[in-house]
This record gives sequence, C-alpha cells and structure tokens, in this order.
Amino acid sequence: MEKNMHLAAQYLAAAANSFLAHRPDDSQANLEFDLQNQRLNTRALDEKGTFLSLCYQSYSLGWHSPDQETKNLSLDKQSHKAVLEWLQKMSATIPGKKYSFEVTYEKPFDIGEDYVHQLTDIEALKKLAMLRARAQEIITGFLKKNKLKSEVKVWPHHFDTGAFAVLETDTGLSIGIGLAIPDTLSEDFYYYASAYLGEGAIDISQFGNLSNGRWVNDGFIGAILPANDLSVNDGILFFDEILRAVNH
Repeated sequence: MEKNMHLAAQYLAAAANSFLAHRPDDSQANLEFDLQNQRLNTRALDEKGTFLSLCYQSYSLGWHSPDQETKNLSLDKQSHKAVLEWLQKMSATIPGKKYSFEVTYEKPFDIGEDYVHQLTDIEALKKLAMLRARAQEIITGFLKKNKLKSEVKVWPHHFDTGAFAVLETDTGLSIGIGLAIPDTLSEDFYYYASAYLGEGAIDISQFGNLSNGRWVNDGFIGAILPANDLSVNDGILFFDEILRAVNH
C-alpha cells in the first residue's frame, strides 16, 4: 500500500504546483502529516486556507475550504481520469488558476487515465500511518530537545518525512534527518541522518561505530537505522548520537 499512497500523494503535490508560487527547493509541494487526523495535507492553496488532504485511514482525498463543507473522494476503485475530474471540479472555487497534474520533478510513477486505484490492505495502511506518526514524534522530539529549528514535512518525490536544520550559520554546518521508504539502501523503512558543510556531505570516515544503526557511503553519505518497532526514545537517541559526532 505504500506505493499506492506514494502515487496518491502526487495529486497533492500537483495541487500545490497548480496554485502556489514555485520555491527554489520545491518546498511549496511538500506535505504535513496531520497526527490527529492521520492524513497528509498540502499547504494552504489560497488566502482562505483551502487545502487538499490524503487520509490513511479511509484511503481518500479531501477538499477542505473554510467556507464550505469538506468534500471527500474515496480512491478505491477510482480511475485516474475520474480523480482528475473531481479535483478540477473541486478546485474551480480557486479563481484564476486551474488544477493540472504536473510536478516539478520526475514523477515516481507513470500512470494513464485508465489506471484504477485499489485499496488492497487496510491493515497495511494503519501500519504506514503509525510509522508516519512515530517519525513525526521522533523528529520533532529531537529538534525540540536540541533547540533546532526546522519544518517537518513529507516530500512527495521520495516520500520521506524529513527535516533540515542549520547548526552553524558561519560555516554552513547543517544536518538532514528523516524517515525513508524502502529503497536500495534498505528493504524496510529506515531513519536516516546526514551532515553537510555548505552543499557537500561531511566525510563520515572520521566517525566511530554507532550504538544503533550504521554509517553508509553508497550514493547516500550518512547513517541509517531500521524503523520498524523502533521506540520514540530510541529514535531520538539515534539522531542525538549523529549530532554529537557532527559537533565533535
């Protein structure tokens, strides 16, 4: 179901790109994980605060506007074409612009109008929501504990929950942390951390072994730790250890 949600998140990214000004880092398209409602939300798409959501519990899109009742569309058994038609109808309330299914990066999935969304495993969705919620708690807990400032957002391209904090403004020392979906580095969800001086990743060969997780230098330069069954406290301690190494 993670692929299904990743694909569906592109509708939200496209909404942001349709109605919001482009930012150099594409952050206009990143998403907020709403802990209370177990859903992904776009940024406000207009001055009224209208936004589009993707709910994990119901596998549905939601169009939220302060001046009207929320409209929902279950994605199960909906064709891509039907979803686009619904989005264009909903977004007609925003004057001057039109919804277009376009993003500023290469789409992770290429689908046609006849593609049909399928809800195949509701329990898998619940687990995915739990992973997102725990990641939100771990990352925000780490930032608060260490007095670091960053948004915590889901990036629709790689579908990671991430944060980026500057540690030293004069040297450009910074740290990027987050939860990543399975990829070439891991068959399961994992937490990652990487430090930078300016735009370049810091050499990790100077660092000793980690108490939990491991250093990697394979395209991605940094540290990773399996996310399944990881407690909030242990997740924060993992990021703490990376921060100590970087600040040493």
